[in-house]
Amino acid sequence: MDPNTLMLITIGVFFVAMLVLSSKGAKRQRAAMEAEREKALQLGNWVITTSGFYGKIVDLDGDVVTLATPMGDETYWNKRFIVRAEELPLSVLEGTLEEPEEELEIVDEVVNDEDPQNS
Repeated sequence: MDPNTLMLITIGVFFVAMLVLSSKGAKRQRAAMEAEREKALQLGNWVITTSGFYGKIVDLDGDVVTLATPMGDETYWNKRFIVRAEELPLSVLEGTLEEPEEELEIVDEVVNDEDPQNS
């Protein structure tokens, strides 16, 4: 057999093996992502979408997921665009704001700078 033909056959075998192995890895990765998405699709979970939107799941209806913002606005998403459960990053800041040390005094009277007696 010609050495060039043998080299082409060897390269072809390696190429086919590489394609088969990479497709199996991609299938496993897709299956893992799908499992993570399904695990995240629970009422009350904070999730992140493929576009980076954070929302809390308030309703599930087939392929449609209703996400609420921290302000209470609701948007509708196809469940394929939910990536995973992830807490809102700002929730770390809750409770870290310090209360003022002294209370402000409430004044009930209005101070008028113009004195009618001096006019």
